[in-house]
Amino acid sequence: MPFYPKRPVKSFQDLEIYQKSLALTAEIFKRLEEDSVRGPLAGQGDPLKKGKASAEVIIPSPFSKQKEILIDTLLTAILELPKLMAKGHGLRFAEPPSAAKTMEEAMLVCNKIVVYLELYRDLCNKAIEFDFFDEAIGSYLALRFKILHLIKSWERIEKSYAASLPPRQKSVFSSK
Repeated sequence: MPFYPKRPVKSFQDLEIYQKSLALTAEIFKRLEEDSVRGPLAGQGDPLKKGKASAEVIIPSPFSKQKEILIDTLLTAILELPKLMAKGHGLRFAEPPSAAKTMEEAMLVCNKIVVYLELYRDLCNKAIEFDFFDEAIGSYLALRFKILHLIKSWERIEKSYAASLPPRQKSVFSSK
């Protein structure tokens, strides 16, 4: 099997983890939007109901408010992840410790997304197949692992660069 080197990373858009997180964000956003069109969340009643029932005041269940909060939190998290990766890559050269911290924050967001996806699947889902959630959760866990490897790679590059400098010259990459 021939060896094909990866393309050089010129911007955050070239990062595989950024591309994957962006694709997952778009897919999950669209699927949740389709699922929300299927009808009101459980406990909200049918707002289009005609007849005597339409004169009644429908009081939303306290659970429906919590479900809305869960959905908003999930959407916020999936939209935040690509931004964190772009920020981490931007800080990589000027402030490597801050870049690593930002990427660690992205790993934390991946964990949160997994929790929110599981909660949505079990509490709010109306029509999305469970396999979709299993695949998305697996993808976010794999993405988290790749972010960790990217952080370690950046640290190795930083150390080798600092070691190549003359003893008296301090690296801009050194954190001390």
